[in-house]
Amino acid sequence: MVSICWEKSSLESKMIPRSVIVFEIEYMSLLIQKQGRNKNGREPKIGKVELIGDDSKKQLNWPLAIIMDVLPCRDGKVRTVKVEPQSGVSSRPVQLIFPLELRSNEIDSLTQHEMVNIVKESVCSDTSSGAIGCKLKRCIRDTDKLNLS
Repeated sequence: MVSICWEKSSLESKMIPRSVIVFEIEYMSLLIQKQGRNKNGREPKIGKVELIGDDSKKQLNWPLAIIMDVLPCRDGKVRTVKVEPQSGVSSRPVQLIFPLELRSNEIDSLTQHEMVNIVKESVCSDTSSGAIGCKLKRCIRDTDKLNLS
């Protein structure tokens, strides 16, 4: 009985340092991966509309917010921003702020007339084929499947 307890404690003493080593290796690899994350040159700018990441919600339901202020650290890098969602002003880390899929340089290159044309194209003008309404270039059409008359 004593030998079984001794073997168990010996096994635990071998496993604990191994788990610490594995944790350190995995943690360091994660740190290296995170360092290269913001190399795309996208810095948050005041006045831009961004998505606020939230682990408890789907990405489709993430709230939009306007960046009100950029808070640089002592080393000059921006790690925190003040954002204004629908309810109040809060500080968020840059890692939780995601750009909208349409980049600002793409928006700036479009004229007001082109934007109006894009919106008009998304509305279905084909009402002769029985279209009831349209949403995002998808026309809703009346079906005849359950026509009982």
